Amino acid sequence: MLSLRYFMLKKTSKRLKKSLQKRRIKLMNSLKEIKELISSLTWTFAKTMPDIPHEYIVIGDYPKKSDEIKVFIKGIESYGYAKTFYGKEYKYLEIDGYKYWVIENIINRAKIKE
Repeated sequence: MLSLRYFMLKKTSKRLKKSLQKRRIKLMNSLKEIKELISSLTWTFAKTMPDIPHEYIVIGDYPKKSDEIKVFIKGIESYGYAKTFYGKEYKYLEIDGYKYWVIENIINRAKIKE
């Protein structure tokens, strides 16, 4: 009985490991796509908020990249951390020295302070 239980646990462990590897590969591919998207966008400095330096893009300005932008937004929502800003909670995702967050139809980014 003990050997059967051990075999079942080992088999389950292999399946779980394989599933996690697939998820990791999918996440890494998504992260690669997100980084490529980020570098292809034209970020605008938010002149109206010089005391909170950041850049932004208007999502609607990139209709040909809407699928990639959806993946990016999904990544922010799924893997980001929650933080309150002016009384409202947003999800932030940090990538390559920037933090990204979404407000309505705008994706914002700011350099992470060391």
